[in-house]
Amino acid sequence: MNIVLFGKNGQLGKALQKTINLKSISRKEVNFLNSRSINNFFKKNNFDLIINAAAFTNVDKAENMKKEASLVNTEAPYQIALSAKKMKIPMIHFSTDYVFDGSGKKPWKTIDKTNPISVYGKTKALGEKKILSTGGLNYIIRTSWLFSSSKNNFVYKILNLALKNKEIFVVDDQISGPTSVNDLAKLCKKIIKEIFMNNLDPGIYHFSGTPYVSRFEFAKMILSKSKIESKINIISSNQAKSFRIRPKNSRLNCKKIEKKFGINLPKWEKSLESIIKEMNYKK
Repeated sequence: MNIVLFGKNGQLGKALQKTINLKSISRKEVNFLNSRSINNFFKKNNFDLIINAAAFTNVDKAENMKKEASLVNTEAPYQIALSAKKMKIPMIHFSTDYVFDGSGKKPWKTIDKTNPISVYGKTKALGEKKILSTGGLNYIIRTSWLFSSSKNNFVYKILNLALKNKEIFVVDDQISGPTSVNDLAKLCKKIIKEIFMNNLDPGIYHFSGTPYVSRFEFAKMILSKSKIESKINIISSNQAKSFRIRPKNSRLNCKKIEKKFGINLPKWEKSLESIIKEMNYKK
């Protein structure tokens, strides 16, 4: 099976390369800021399935880099989906809980209306819409609060802050299900198998770790598992500049995927233990 992956250097991309036999593509090989580069790539190469894990994920920078975020999160996935449709092959695309506005307390269903509050969320939501508009074999997996042993995620940031400061500040009014990239990569492997057995309908699916927790509770567990001592103070999203444009309620309803695969959602606490061991943090 010939599978191509976009986003090889991201935390999810790295996990996918360890879990699935595929060909990974770098930014040098395909420029997501240039539609022609994407189209030329597919004119020269044939695949059985496409995985798109590439994204402009810096929420704060996206506010001032709208064009770049739009090209990477909206236009590039659309062009890939068009190529997939033309080649009559499936595409797996990863999206985010940030497509929702964070209102209420109920977990978001796949059929709920999107209403993003950030440029990042808006570009991802529009990317979903344009992918689905192609009418191809598109599988969109929304997930939340990805963490790994890489630098660009909440776990690394909390550990790094705690090592440098006697006390840190974390918001307690944002709630979701933290998700290990390793767990998501394993799910992706199952999805691929089901796709080629014609057992999975195209569309949107939700997947996250369990149980739901606040960022404050998640941070407490991160420090506990790493045995790093630092006082954690609670603040609200309004008090933290970089968290104002992040949805407060990021709970995802994952019953659709649980039922389809007959699985229980992964316990993020257990996954966190293995991630911290990978990071090899010391007091």
